[in-house]
Amino acid sequence: MPCPACQLSASDTPLALATCGDIGLAFLRCPDCTALRLPPQQQQRHNVESDLPGPVSPLMTLLFRWRLHWLCRHHPPLRNREAAILDVGCGDGQFLAFLHSQGYHHLHGVEPETARRDNARSRGLAVAPSLDDLPLDRFDIICLWHVLEHVEQPLRLLHQLRERLTPQGALLISIPNHGGWQTRLFGLYSSFLDYGRHLWYWDRHLAETLPNQWPVRLLPGRNLEYELFGWVDSLAGFLSRSVNLVHRHLKKNRSTPVARLGVLLLAAGLLPLALLLTLLAPPSRGATLTFTIE
Repeated sequence: MPCPACQLSASDTPLALATCGDIGLAFLRCPDCTALRLPPQQQQRHNVESDLPGPVSPLMTLLFRWRLHWLCRHHPPLRNREAAILDVGCGDGQFLAFLHSQGYHHLHGVEPETARRDNARSRGLAVAPSLDDLPLDRFDIICLWHVLEHVEQPLRLLHQLRERLTPQGALLISIPNHGGWQTRLFGLYSSFLDYGRHLWYWDRHLAETLPNQWPVRLLPGRNLEYELFGWVDSLAGFLSRSVNLVHRHLKKNRSTPVARLGVLLLAAGLLPLALLLTLLAPPSRGATLTFTIE
């Protein structure tokens, strides 16, 4: 059978990741796209925990503002407030809600998980359970923000979404970078790799493989939203031996006020070091890879 990620390879080869620290997991590897796949027996969980309903927090608003500024600089069509935008795997709808607050009017989302979809709808957003339930056929921009690593057949999904683009439209895709410095330094405690829940793990070679099928362009520079937050979360997780410590306490917001305050102070203390590491790490070794497909 071809590799479900790239549909190129006829076989997978077992691989142990000694270079990523003591992860303690065995992977399968596609020799063509270099995608790493967790075998079913290594999957610990599949769903993503819902955020709490309510307004977007000041922290997330700041992070989204950085994301939008960076994306608009490197993908100018996103500056058009009248663009029809689809966010696939939109979760609780916080980014769509932020875009609405910035004057975007034609916003749609797809989210298969019921609780997260309900949270998004409670924010007044148009969110469907699947692509087939969307009211529009074509979109100018389709976002997949840390979605492909969850999907059983990523290439098949990309084919389906390209068919939904307008003639000048583009997919905006971000994935965790398995070849980044955070992964190499912190292994299981790196912020975005989420070992045990993600199906797929890629490095920048994926973006070099896909042009065989489509025009792919890696966005240059650094997305401060993910770089700074990733370094803070990875450092905090490594020091506390608690995976995604900052993410769970400050984004998911399910701990006590005292615990949140403690994590906030820890994160603030780590911020200068995180900023230095963000500037030192080459973009190709950053926490995430973001690219467009037209």
